[in-house]
Amino acid sequence: MTRITDKIKKSDSAVAILSLMNSNLLVSFVGAAASIIQAKFVTAEQLGYFRQFGIITNYLFFLHLGTYQAVERLYPLYIGKGENEKARRLVGVAEAWIFFVSIPTSLIFLALGIFSLLRGNWMATLGWIAQAVAMFTTVYGGFIKATYRSGQDFKKMARAQYLTPIHTVLVIPIYFISPYVGLFLKNINTLAMTIVMYLKRPIKSKKKFNITDFKVIISNGLPRFSSSYAITTGIEAIRSTMVLRFLGQTALGYWSFTWTIYGLVRQIPQSVSAVYAPRVTQEYGRTGDYKQCLKLCKKPILVCMGLVACLIPVGIFGSMVLVPLILPNYTNAAGILAATIVCILPTCILDLPWQIINSMNRPGTLNLFAFTDMLLQCAGMILALKTNCAIYSVVIGSVAGSIWRMICIGVFFQRLHRKERKNNG
Repeated sequence: MTRITDKIKKSDSAVAILSLMNSNLLVSFVGAAASIIQAKFVTAEQLGYFRQFGIITNYLFFLHLGTYQAVERLYPLYIGKGENEKARRLVGVAEAWIFFVSIPTSLIFLALGIFSLLRGNWMATLGWIAQAVAMFTTVYGGFIKATYRSGQDFKKMARAQYLTPIHTVLVIPIYFISPYVGLFLKNINTLAMTIVMYLKRPIKSKKKFNITDFKVIISNGLPRFSSSYAITTGIEAIRSTMVLRFLGQTALGYWSFTWTIYGLVRQIPQSVSAVYAPRVTQEYGRTGDYKQCLKLCKKPILVCMGLVACLIPVGIFGSMVLVPLILPNYTNAAGILAATIVCILPTCILDLPWQIINSMNRPGTLNLFAFTDMLLQCAGMILALKTNCAIYSVVIGSVAGSIWRMICIGVFFQRLHRKERKNNG
């Protein structure tokens, strides 16, 4: 045991993963506790009403046009080539675009909030203000996170993330006074973290827009972003839209509760992927060998699957037994929550191989896989809704998409292997 501990201490990647995972797990634990308290006071109808404002923000997230992905790929790439000045300049151009996209949009949301207040609808006011904050913490904050690339950077990120559970705990008493206000305050709990990460960002380049560099950023980032957007924020916007349209605000509240818990448990594979993704890119840049990247990813994938597999029975028990007892307002969400938690396991297998294909500069392949995944999910949801599967339609579509994408990734690497054997034989 001591030898294992010593190895972990000597490994920057292991320490970074543990630091990030510890902070993520604390965020998850506190977030889960706060979500339980929230669900005791906030009804599904209130939650659905509040969440409908966030649907438009998910669609607007597309406006960043892949600047995160460009920074994540180009910055370590040019640093590795010794072109430090160019790497920093590209980050400054990307940040200028993010500033232009997020700040004016946030101001528009604030204006809508003021307009709602003048009309006497304070609930809508808080809904719009939450989206103004979200445009900063999600769009601008997401860009800032993309600049944290080294092991030391991940440790700084982990420390900043501790502000989120502190905020969440401080908000808890508000639920006893006004549940909807507590819901609003909880949904802006990443604001302090985003501000700190901005102030301590590792790359402080001037926000200077340059059309030539911007074309380089878009050409590198947009094809990669469009594929990731399709299978994450984009499909979630579509899911929420369909649930709201066909099943109503209360059903959207049930799904939002489910998605919140899913996101908390999802922190495990996300932490592993966040730390290993830059290493995969650097490994492919150094060797140009996809097999070495697959070998690098094998251990973290197995560890991640083991951790998630242990959590699934606990999640199912909590969903089916504890939710009806503790959270009667969300008894109807127990089944969908249990089914959704099981769907976390495939993400452990998908994340890092997906990053390898990204590192191989195959955006066309990723977009083909992602958009067929999204279309299959939409078709699955529509078909399930037509056959009265209600909110379970979301899980049916999601499972269909995940299975399809796993098959696509497996076939992709198998074809590469056959082609290599043919060329060598």
